[in-house]
Amino acid sequence: MKLEFESRLLELQSKAETAKSEPSYHMDPDLFEKLEFLEKENSALKMELLIQSEELEIRAIERDLSNQAAETASKQHLDSIKKVAKLEAECRRLKAMACRASSTNDHKSAAASSNCAESLVDSQSDSWERLNAVEMDIRKMGGTEPNMSEPSCSDSWASALIAELDQFKNEKAVNRNLSASSPEIDLMDDFLEMEQLAAMPNNKSGKHVESGNVTTQSTLAESSLRAELEAMIHRTAELEQKLERMDAEKVDLEEKLDKMDAEKAELEEKLEQMDAEKAELEEKLEKMDAEKAKLEEKIEKMEAEKAELEMALAKSQDSVEASELQLREATMQLEELQRELNLVNESKRIVESNVSSMEMEAQTMTAKINSLEEEVEMERALSMQITVKCQKLEEEQWRMKQEVELQQIAKSNAEVKIKQEDLEVAAGKLAECQKTIQSLGKQLKSLATLEDFLIDTASIPEFSRAALPIPKTVGESWKLPSNVTFSHKRDLNSPGVVAGTTCPSISKNDGNTPPSSSSSTSSAMPSNQINPEKNRNGFAKFFSRTKNGIQLEL
Repeated sequence: MKLEFESRLLELQSKAETAKSEPSYHMDPDLFEKLEFLEKENSALKMELLIQSEELEIRAIERDLSNQAAETASKQHLDSIKKVAKLEAECRRLKAMACRASSTNDHKSAAASSNCAESLVDSQSDSWERLNAVEMDIRKMGGTEPNMSEPSCSDSWASALIAELDQFKNEKAVNRNLSASSPEIDLMDDFLEMEQLAAMPNNKSGKHVESGNVTTQSTLAESSLRAELEAMIHRTAELEQKLERMDAEKVDLEEKLDKMDAEKAELEEKLEQMDAEKAELEEKLEKMDAEKAKLEEKIEKMEAEKAELEMALAKSQDSVEASELQLREATMQLEELQRELNLVNESKRIVESNVSSMEMEAQTMTAKINSLEEEVEMERALSMQITVKCQKLEEEQWRMKQEVELQQIAKSNAEVKIKQEDLEVAAGKLAECQKTIQSLGKQLKSLATLEDFLIDTASIPEFSRAALPIPKTVGESWKLPSNVTFSHKRDLNSPGVVAGTTCPSISKNDGNTPPSSSSSTSSAMPSNQINPEKNRNGFAKFFSRTKNGIQLEL
């Protein structure tokens, strides 16, 4: 049974290890708890088996010791039986010698000795029969091995041993009685001899010689018998000592037998407990077999689930790989977008710096334009003053013309040369004025385009996104706005240029004078009067503000 338990435990252990070695990520927690509980029960059963095996070993050792003690006791018993057999042989020999000597002794001594011998022979024959029976039992016990499962043999052997020891006690008591009665027998023998000696003188003399020979023979026989009896008494004393020793050994053996009986009872109780435990273990093993079958079914189901999960895992791995590829592509795109964003940020910073610089330039240009507008206002005021003065001068000129017309007639010849020189000087001054007017016109064109540009940019909300179209070279052309008009007049070399500016010209010609002379004189006088004013007031008189805007007159 122990081997069956161990084999079943090994099978359960192997199955538990195989169940453990399988992947446990899809197992139920109930199965884990059951497996742990079964492992705990398995370990507990192992411990119980180890304890029971140790107890069985201890009991086997105790049984071997008890068998050895019984063997030693049986050996001692056999030795005592052999000694008793030797004593019986000596008793028989003494009995034969006593029978020979009993013919010369009296009937009483013969009867007494015969009774004693018969009692000894009977007791020895009984003891011999018992010893033979014990020897047969011992031989039977020696032929069959001792077994714990057959307690009847040990009981019969113990009962036979106790009976033999009781018989030895009885024989010892008989021997003691014999030893106690031996002095009485000696006294009886002495008394009989004295009676025979007393009766011998009454007989005949012939018979006296024969009786003397018989008495001498009888005395010799009696002396030899007495010596033999003393030797037998000595031997019986020795046998009594040996029997006492055997009694002590018997007591020890009885105590050992009692202990062995108690141990036997304990072993029987333990065997009963082990049988009960064995039945419980068998029930547990049956339950474990049923649970094992259930677990095998669950393991099969779990293996099917495992296969399904492996398929799902393979699919998920494929999807994960595809998603990883997409993620890599997305990361590459993100890196490219990040680079583009960095470039855009850098360009944005550059544009912002350019815009800030352009805003600073625009602010400076607006400041310049404001200053130029102030100058223009001042020039306009001066131009108004100049126009007033021009009107006054024209009136004076008209008066002077009338006076000059009157005087020209007389001084025409002398003054013609002077007028020509004055006209040449005036023409040079007019050329210089034209150059200054052209430069001022260019500046006004640039200012006009800047003003229109600032007005347009002020109306645009997203000015910071675009760059200002400011020309950097002198050769770039500035477009004049629609509110600035640029009017060319007639050639300044022609007569009446100064009169055709803003002041009303005198178109009346005197009937007496020619038109050329009148025009030349009329143009010479205002030119002489206007040139100092132009040199003092700058270019303000060439501009005029109208409803449509600023008008430049050249």
